[in-house]
Amino acid sequence: MLGTVTPRPLDRVSGGRTISPMAHHDSPLDGSPPDSSPLDDSVPRRPVHATTLITAIPALLGFVPDRSLIVLTFRRDHTIIATMRYDLLLRQDGRPSTELRATIAGIGELGREYGAEAVVAVIADDRHRIEGPEYRTILALCERAFASCGGLSAGLITARIAQGQRWWAGRGGPTGTGVAAPVQVPASREGLVEDPHTSPTAVREVVTTGRRVLDCRDELRTMLDPLTCECRSCTGPAGSGGDSAALLRLVLAHLRRREPRPAAIGCADAATLATALTDLTVRDALLALAVTDLRGDAETLWRTLARRLNGTARASAASLLAHLHYIAGEGAYAAVALDCALDADPDWSFAVLLSQALHTGAHPAMLWDIVGHSYELAASLGVDLPPPTAAQVGR
Repeated sequence: MLGTVTPRPLDRVSGGRTISPMAHHDSPLDGSPPDSSPLDDSVPRRPVHATTLITAIPALLGFVPDRSLIVLTFRRDHTIIATMRYDLLLRQDGRPSTELRATIAGIGELGREYGAEAVVAVIADDRHRIEGPEYRTILALCERAFASCGGLSAGLITARIAQGQRWWAGRGGPTGTGVAAPVQVPASREGLVEDPHTSPTAVREVVTTGRRVLDCRDELRTMLDPLTCECRSCTGPAGSGGDSAALLRLVLAHLRRREPRPAAIGCADAATLATALTDLTVRDALLALAVTDLRGDAETLWRTLARRLNGTARASAASLLAHLHYIAGEGAYAAVALDCALDADPDWSFAVLLSQALHTGAHPAMLWDIVGHSYELAASLGVDLPPPTAAQVGR
Protein backbone atom coordinates (compact mmCIF):
# COMPACT_ATOMS: atom_id res chain seq x y z
CA MET A 1 0.00 0.00 0.00
CA LEU A 2 2.80 2.42 0.77
CA GLY A 3 6.08 3.21 -0.85
CA THR A 4 7.72 3.76 2.53
CA VAL A 5 8.83 1.30 5.17
CA THR A 6 7.33 1.81 8.61
CA PRO A 7 9.46 1.09 11.68
CA ARG A 8 8.55 -1.87 13.82
CA PRO A 9 6.70 -1.97 16.01
CA LEU A 10 3.65 -0.16 14.66
CA ASP A 11 0.71 -0.20 17.07
CA ARG A 12 -2.62 0.70 15.55
CA VAL A 13 -6.07 0.93 17.09
CA SER A 14 -9.08 1.41 14.86
CA GLY A 15 -12.66 2.13 14.80
CA GLY A 16 -15.13 4.90 15.52
CA ARG A 17 -13.91 5.40 19.07
CA THR A 18 -14.42 8.42 21.29
CA ILE A 19 -12.53 9.67 24.32
CA SER A 20 -14.42 9.83 27.57
CA PRO A 21 -14.36 13.41 28.95
CA MET A 22 -12.90 14.51 32.26
CA ALA A 23 -12.92 17.77 34.17
CA HIS A 24 -10.01 20.22 33.85
CA HIS A 25 -8.93 23.42 35.51
CA ASP A 26 -7.81 24.98 32.20
CA SER A 27 -10.37 27.22 30.54
CA PRO A 28 -11.51 26.33 27.02
CA LEU A 29 -10.62 28.71 24.22
CA ASP A 30 -14.17 29.99 23.89
CA GLY A 31 -14.51 30.70 27.61
CA SER A 32 -17.33 28.19 28.05
CA PRO A 33 -17.16 25.47 30.74
CA PRO A 34 -15.38 22.25 29.83
CA ASP A 35 -17.46 19.54 28.21
CA SER A 36 -18.60 17.00 30.77
CA SER A 37 -21.35 15.24 28.81
CA PRO A 38 -20.95 11.69 27.50
CA LEU A 39 -19.58 11.43 23.99
CA ASP A 40 -22.13 9.37 22.08
CA ASP A 41 -24.11 9.55 18.87
CA SER A 42 -27.11 11.24 20.50
CA VAL A 43 -25.35 14.56 21.16
CA PRO A 44 -23.02 16.72 19.06
CA ARG A 45 -19.43 15.97 19.92
CA ARG A 46 -17.44 18.92 21.22
CA PRO A 47 -13.65 19.12 21.04
CA VAL A 48 -11.84 17.02 23.63
CA HIS A 49 -9.51 18.88 25.96
CA ALA A 50 -5.85 18.27 25.19
CA THR A 51 -5.22 16.92 28.69
CA THR A 52 -8.05 14.43 28.23
CA LEU A 53 -6.66 13.25 24.92
CA ILE A 54 -3.09 12.77 26.15
CA THR A 55 -4.28 10.99 29.30
CA ALA A 56 -6.54 8.68 27.24
CA ILE A 57 -3.84 7.48 24.83
CA PRO A 58 -2.59 4.60 27.04
CA ALA A 59 -6.15 3.30 27.32
CA LEU A 60 -6.58 3.49 23.54
CA LEU A 61 -3.32 1.62 22.92
CA GLY A 62 -3.51 -0.72 25.91
CA PHE A 63 -0.19 0.39 27.40
CA VAL A 64 1.74 3.54 28.30
CA PRO A 65 3.93 4.46 25.31
CA ASP A 66 7.36 6.02 25.65
CA ARG A 67 9.79 7.52 23.14
CA SER A 68 6.92 7.41 20.71
CA LEU A 69 5.07 9.39 18.08
CA ILE A 70 1.34 8.82 18.40
CA VAL A 71 -0.93 9.95 15.58
CA LEU A 72 -4.71 10.10 15.89
CA THR A 73 -6.87 10.57 12.80
CA PHE A 74 -10.41 11.92 13.14
CA ARG A 75 -13.63 12.16 11.19
CA ARG A 76 -15.57 15.41 10.95
CA ASP A 77 -17.73 14.32 13.92
CA HIS A 78 -14.57 13.92 16.08
CA THR A 79 -14.72 10.13 16.27
CA ILE A 80 -11.33 8.50 15.95
CA ILE A 81 -10.56 6.60 12.76
CA ALA A 82 -7.24 5.21 13.98
CA THR A 83 -4.65 5.68 16.71
CA MET A 84 -1.14 4.78 15.51
CA ARG A 85 2.07 4.57 17.52
CA TYR A 86 5.55 4.61 16.03
CA ASP A 87 8.98 4.47 17.63
CA LEU A 88 10.39 8.01 17.75
CA LEU A 89 13.67 7.32 15.96
CA LEU A 90 16.01 10.27 16.47
CA ARG A 91 19.62 10.79 15.49
CA GLN A 92 22.21 11.51 18.17
CA ASP A 93 21.82 15.26 17.53
CA GLY A 94 18.06 15.01 18.15
CA ARG A 95 17.04 15.41 14.53
CA PRO A 96 14.53 12.93 13.03
CA SER A 97 16.11 9.89 11.39
CA THR A 98 15.63 9.17 7.72
CA GLU A 99 13.35 6.30 8.68
CA LEU A 100 11.19 8.55 10.86
CA ARG A 101 10.88 11.11 8.04
CA ALA A 102 9.73 8.38 5.66
CA THR A 103 7.32 7.06 8.28
CA ILE A 104 5.67 10.44 8.81
CA ALA A 105 5.21 10.81 5.05
CA GLY A 106 3.67 7.34 5.01
CA ILE A 107 1.27 8.21 7.83
CA GLY A 108 0.12 11.20 5.81
CA GLU A 109 -0.70 8.86 2.93
CA LEU A 110 -2.61 6.58 5.31
CA GLY A 111 -4.61 9.56 6.58
CA ARG A 112 -5.72 10.32 3.04
CA GLU A 113 -6.67 6.68 2.45
CA TYR A 114 -8.69 6.62 5.68
CA GLY A 115 -10.55 9.80 4.76
CA ALA A 116 -9.27 11.69 7.80
CA GLU A 117 -10.46 15.26 8.15
CA ALA A 118 -8.30 16.17 11.14
CA VAL A 119 -5.10 14.81 12.64
CA VAL A 120 -3.49 15.18 16.08
CA ALA A 121 0.13 14.23 16.79
CA VAL A 122 1.39 13.49 20.30
CA ILE A 123 5.07 13.09 21.15
CA ALA A 124 5.96 11.22 24.35
CA ASP A 125 9.72 11.45 24.76
CA ASP A 126 12.07 12.38 27.58
CA ARG A 127 15.32 13.01 25.68
CA HIS A 128 14.92 16.77 25.11
CA ARG A 129 13.06 19.80 26.47
CA ILE A 130 9.42 19.53 25.44
CA GLU A 131 9.61 23.06 23.95
CA GLY A 132 12.88 22.24 22.19
CA PRO A 133 13.52 22.53 18.45
CA GLU A 134 13.90 18.76 18.12
CA TYR A 135 10.17 18.19 18.62
CA ARG A 136 9.10 21.27 16.70
CA THR A 137 10.93 19.85 13.69
CA ILE A 138 8.92 16.64 13.95
CA LEU A 139 5.66 18.55 14.20
CA ALA A 140 6.63 20.59 11.15
CA LEU A 141 7.09 17.35 9.22
CA CYS A 142 3.67 16.21 10.41
CA GLU A 143 2.15 19.55 9.35
CA ARG A 144 3.35 19.04 5.80
CA ALA A 145 2.45 15.34 5.67
CA PHE A 146 -1.13 15.90 6.82
CA ALA A 147 -1.85 19.03 4.76
CA SER A 148 -4.16 17.14 2.39
CA CYS A 149 -6.21 15.40 5.09
CA GLY A 150 -7.34 18.22 7.33
CA GLY A 151 -3.95 19.41 8.51
CA LEU A 152 -2.41 19.08 11.94
CA SER A 153 -5.09 20.22 14.39
CA ALA A 154 -2.71 19.98 17.33
CA GLY A 155 0.82 18.84 18.10
CA LEU A 156 1.21 17.96 21.79
CA ILE A 157 4.45 17.09 23.58
CA THR A 158 5.15 15.54 26.96
CA ALA A 159 8.14 13.74 28.44
CA ARG A 160 5.98 10.91 29.78
CA ILE A 161 2.28 10.11 29.86
CA ALA A 162 2.12 9.96 33.63
CA GLN A 163 0.20 11.84 36.30
CA GLY A 164 1.57 15.33 36.93
CA GLN A 165 3.78 15.44 33.83
CA ARG A 166 3.64 18.77 32.03
CA TRP A 167 2.55 18.86 28.40
CA TRP A 168 2.99 21.65 25.88
CA ALA A 169 1.32 22.38 22.57
CA GLY A 170 3.93 22.88 19.87
CA ARG A 171 1.09 23.21 17.38
CA GLY A 172 -2.50 24.16 18.10
CA GLY A 173 -5.39 26.22 16.88
CA PRO A 174 -7.58 26.46 13.78
CA THR A 175 -6.39 24.54 10.74
CA GLY A 176 -8.00 26.82 8.19
CA THR A 177 -9.80 23.88 6.56
CA GLY A 178 -13.27 24.69 7.85
CA VAL A 179 -13.32 21.54 9.99
CA ALA A 180 -13.59 22.17 13.72
CA ALA A 181 -10.50 20.95 15.57
CA PRO A 182 -11.18 17.75 17.55
CA VAL A 183 -8.88 18.92 20.36
CA GLN A 184 -9.27 21.93 22.59
CA VAL A 185 -5.96 23.59 23.46
CA PRO A 186 -6.10 26.19 26.27
CA ALA A 187 -4.75 29.69 25.78
CA SER A 188 -1.76 28.81 27.96
CA ARG A 189 -0.87 25.99 25.50
CA GLU A 190 0.12 23.78 28.42
CA GLY A 191 -1.27 21.61 31.19
CA LEU A 192 -0.64 18.57 33.38
CA VAL A 193 -1.31 14.97 32.43
CA GLU A 194 -3.82 13.11 34.59
CA ASP A 195 -3.46 9.49 35.76
CA PRO A 196 -3.76 7.33 32.60
CA HIS A 197 -4.64 4.25 34.67
CA THR A 198 -7.77 5.81 36.16
CA SER A 199 -8.96 8.07 33.35
CA PRO A 200 -12.60 7.70 32.24
CA THR A 201 -11.41 6.10 29.00
CA ALA A 202 -9.31 3.58 30.94
CA VAL A 203 -12.25 2.76 33.20
CA ARG A 204 -14.48 2.31 30.16
CA GLU A 205 -11.96 -0.10 28.61
CA VAL A 206 -11.84 -2.16 31.81
CA VAL A 207 -15.63 -2.36 31.92
CA THR A 208 -16.10 -3.21 28.24
CA THR A 209 -13.02 -5.39 27.55
CA GLY A 210 -11.70 -6.36 30.98
CA ARG A 211 -8.26 -4.98 30.10
CA ARG A 212 -6.32 -2.62 32.32
CA VAL A 213 -3.73 -0.17 31.04
CA LEU A 214 -0.30 -1.82 31.08
CA ASP A 215 2.75 0.16 32.20
CA CYS A 216 4.73 -0.60 29.04
CA ARG A 217 4.57 -2.50 25.78
CA ASP A 218 6.88 -5.22 27.14
CA GLU A 219 4.04 -6.35 29.41
CA LEU A 220 2.13 -7.36 26.27
CA ARG A 221 5.01 -9.66 25.36
CA THR A 222 5.13 -11.30 28.78
CA MET A 223 1.50 -12.34 28.31
CA LEU A 224 2.80 -14.71 25.61
CA ASP A 225 5.88 -16.00 27.41
CA PRO A 226 6.20 -19.75 26.73
CA LEU A 227 5.44 -22.22 29.48
CA THR A 228 7.92 -25.01 30.01
CA CYS A 229 6.78 -28.60 29.95
CA GLU A 230 8.91 -31.71 30.34
CA CYS A 231 6.77 -33.97 28.19
CA ARG A 232 7.18 -34.35 24.44
CA SER A 233 3.52 -34.67 23.53
CA CYS A 234 2.67 -30.97 23.73
CA THR A 235 6.09 -29.52 22.86
CA GLY A 236 7.01 -31.77 19.97
CA PRO A 237 6.01 -31.24 16.32
CA ALA A 238 2.27 -31.11 15.68
CA GLY A 239 0.66 -34.22 14.26
CA SER A 240 -0.60 -34.26 10.70
CA GLY A 241 -3.68 -35.57 8.97
CA GLY A 242 -6.93 -36.51 10.63
CA ASP A 243 -10.61 -35.79 10.29
CA SER A 244 -10.98 -32.01 9.89
CA ALA A 245 -14.61 -32.07 11.00
CA ALA A 246 -13.75 -34.02 14.15
CA LEU A 247 -10.84 -31.68 14.89
CA LEU A 248 -13.03 -28.59 14.48
CA ARG A 249 -15.66 -30.05 16.82
CA LEU A 250 -12.93 -30.83 19.34
CA VAL A 251 -11.72 -27.22 19.37
CA LEU A 252 -15.27 -25.92 19.81
CA ALA A 253 -15.78 -28.33 22.71
CA HIS A 254 -12.67 -26.98 24.44
CA LEU A 255 -13.85 -23.42 23.91
CA ARG A 256 -17.15 -24.14 25.59
CA ARG A 257 -15.39 -25.61 28.64
CA ARG A 258 -14.11 -22.11 29.50
CA GLU A 259 -10.82 -23.23 31.04
CA PRO A 260 -8.91 -20.00 31.73
CA ARG A 261 -5.64 -21.43 33.04
CA PRO A 262 -2.97 -22.91 30.75
CA ALA A 263 -2.47 -25.79 33.19
CA ALA A 264 -6.15 -26.71 32.82
CA ILE A 265 -5.36 -28.23 29.41
CA GLY A 266 -3.56 -31.54 29.70
CA CYS A 267 -0.56 -32.41 27.56
CA ALA A 268 -2.46 -34.96 25.46
CA ASP A 269 -5.23 -32.43 24.78
CA ALA A 270 -2.68 -29.77 23.91
CA ALA A 271 -1.10 -32.10 21.37
CA THR A 272 -4.49 -32.84 19.78
CA LEU A 273 -5.31 -29.13 19.64
CA ALA A 274 -1.94 -28.51 18.00
CA THR A 275 -2.93 -30.94 15.26
CA ALA A 276 -6.24 -29.11 14.84
CA LEU A 277 -4.68 -25.65 14.61
CA THR A 278 -2.19 -26.74 11.98
CA ASP A 279 -4.96 -28.25 9.83
CA LEU A 280 -5.49 -25.31 7.48
CA THR A 281 -9.16 -26.07 6.90
CA VAL A 282 -9.81 -26.09 10.64
CA ARG A 283 -7.65 -22.99 11.17
CA ASP A 284 -9.49 -21.04 8.49
CA ALA A 285 -12.88 -22.02 9.87
CA LEU A 286 -11.84 -20.95 13.39
CA LEU A 287 -11.12 -17.41 12.19
CA ALA A 288 -14.87 -16.70 12.27
CA LEU A 289 -14.94 -17.08 16.06
CA ALA A 290 -13.28 -13.64 16.37
CA VAL A 291 -16.63 -11.98 15.59
CA THR A 292 -18.91 -14.23 17.64
CA ASP A 293 -19.94 -14.54 21.27
CA LEU A 294 -17.12 -17.08 21.67
CA ARG A 295 -14.53 -14.37 21.04
CA GLY A 296 -13.45 -14.09 24.68
CA ASP A 297 -13.13 -17.85 25.08
CA ALA A 298 -11.22 -18.07 21.79
CA GLU A 299 -8.81 -15.36 22.93
CA THR A 300 -8.10 -17.29 26.11
CA LEU A 301 -7.56 -20.59 24.28
CA TRP A 302 -5.38 -19.14 21.50
CA ARG A 303 -3.22 -17.34 24.07
CA THR A 304 -2.94 -20.49 26.20
CA LEU A 305 -1.90 -22.62 23.24
CA ALA A 306 0.55 -19.99 22.00
CA ARG A 307 2.29 -20.34 25.37
CA ARG A 308 2.06 -24.15 25.57
CA LEU A 309 3.01 -25.17 22.03
CA ASN A 310 6.17 -24.91 19.95
CA GLY A 311 7.07 -24.31 16.33
CA THR A 312 4.35 -24.26 13.70
CA ALA A 313 1.59 -25.01 16.20
CA ARG A 314 2.65 -22.04 18.34
CA ALA A 315 2.74 -19.89 15.19
CA SER A 316 -0.78 -20.96 14.26
CA ALA A 317 -2.19 -20.27 17.73
CA ALA A 318 -0.49 -16.87 17.88
CA SER A 319 -1.73 -16.04 14.37
CA LEU A 320 -5.30 -16.84 15.36
CA LEU A 321 -4.83 -14.57 18.37
CA ALA A 322 -3.39 -11.81 16.17
CA HIS A 323 -6.31 -12.08 13.75
CA LEU A 324 -8.78 -11.88 16.65
CA HIS A 325 -7.17 -8.65 17.87
CA TYR A 326 -6.62 -7.19 14.41
CA ILE A 327 -10.25 -7.53 13.31
CA ALA A 328 -11.29 -5.80 16.55
CA GLY A 329 -8.92 -2.89 15.86
CA GLU A 330 -6.54 -3.82 18.70
CA GLY A 331 -3.33 -3.26 16.79
CA ALA A 332 -0.86 -3.34 19.69
CA TYR A 333 -2.06 -6.76 20.84
CA ALA A 334 -2.11 -8.00 17.24
CA ALA A 335 1.45 -6.81 16.58
CA VAL A 336 2.85 -8.59 19.64
CA ALA A 337 1.01 -11.82 18.77
CA LEU A 338 2.43 -11.65 15.25
CA ASP A 339 5.95 -11.19 16.61
CA CYS A 340 5.35 -14.37 18.64
CA ALA A 341 4.07 -16.25 15.59
CA LEU A 342 6.94 -15.24 13.34
CA ASP A 343 9.52 -16.05 16.01
CA ALA A 344 8.03 -19.53 16.25
CA ASP A 345 7.84 -20.07 12.48
CA PRO A 346 9.07 -17.26 10.18
CA ASP A 347 7.54 -19.05 7.19
CA TRP A 348 3.99 -19.39 8.58
CA SER A 349 2.26 -17.68 5.66
CA PHE A 350 -0.83 -16.46 7.50
CA ALA A 351 1.34 -14.65 10.07
CA VAL A 352 3.45 -13.17 7.28
CA LEU A 353 0.37 -11.86 5.46
CA LEU A 354 -1.20 -10.41 8.62
CA SER A 355 2.07 -8.74 9.59
CA GLN A 356 2.41 -7.15 6.16
CA ALA A 357 -1.18 -5.89 6.33
CA LEU A 358 -0.77 -4.47 9.83
CA HIS A 359 2.49 -2.71 9.12
CA THR A 360 1.21 -1.09 5.93
CA GLY A 361 -1.89 0.20 7.71
CA ALA A 362 -4.54 -2.03 6.12
CA HIS A 363 -7.91 -1.38 7.75
CA PRO A 364 -9.33 -4.21 9.92
CA ALA A 365 -12.50 -4.16 7.81
CA MET A 366 -10.65 -6.09 5.10
CA LEU A 367 -10.53 -9.12 7.41
CA TRP A 368 -14.31 -9.40 7.25
CA ASP A 369 -13.89 -10.68 3.71
CA ILE A 370 -12.49 -13.86 5.28
CA VAL A 371 -15.38 -14.38 7.68
CA GLY A 372 -17.85 -15.58 5.07
CA HIS A 373 -15.32 -18.09 3.78
CA SER A 374 -14.81 -19.40 7.33
CA TYR A 375 -18.54 -20.11 7.71
CA GLU A 376 -18.58 -21.83 4.31
CA LEU A 377 -15.71 -24.09 5.33
CA ALA A 378 -17.40 -25.03 8.60
CA ALA A 379 -20.66 -25.76 6.77
CA SER A 380 -18.82 -27.97 4.28
CA LEU A 381 -17.58 -30.00 7.27
CA GLY A 382 -21.10 -30.25 8.69
CA VAL A 383 -20.22 -28.04 11.68
CA ASP A 384 -22.36 -25.13 12.85
CA LEU A 385 -20.48 -22.09 14.13
CA PRO A 386 -22.13 -19.45 16.35
CA PRO A 387 -23.46 -16.49 14.35
CA PRO A 388 -21.47 -13.26 14.05
CA THR A 389 -22.39 -10.70 16.70
CA ALA A 390 -19.57 -8.15 16.47
CA ALA A 391 -19.78 -4.96 14.42
CA GLN A 392 -17.07 -3.90 12.01
CA VAL A 393 -14.75 -1.41 13.67
CA GLY A 394 -14.61 2.03 12.11
CA ARG A 395 -17.90 1.54 10.27
